Amino acid sequence: MLAGITDDSPVKGIDLAGRALSHFGSRAKRINGNLIAKNRDTFNRLTAAGMSPEEAILETWTGKVATRNGFTTLESLKLVGTPGNYTKIEPIFVKP
Repeated sequence: MLAGITDDSPVKGIDLAGRALSHFGSRAKRINGNLIAKNRDTFNRLTAAGMSPEEAILETWTGKVATRNGFTTLESLKLVGTPGNYTKIEPIFVKP
């Protein structure tokens, strides 16, 4: 959903997420995430402590924005790495 956002991007994900969800409204069917920076750090901290990836993703900024907007079903979660050391985290949330 937020293609092109990187750790050093001047555009903030929260701004783009809000704009995209407002623009597409009920036509939005899924949120595709790519966790970076603090979001990835949160996920890694939680999985290192023993939380499952499926639970940890809900505690990230991406997971909270998705569920707050009705995208409460985790359709897929692509992971590269090991608990506490994931380098790629790509969730897809959909509406039930």
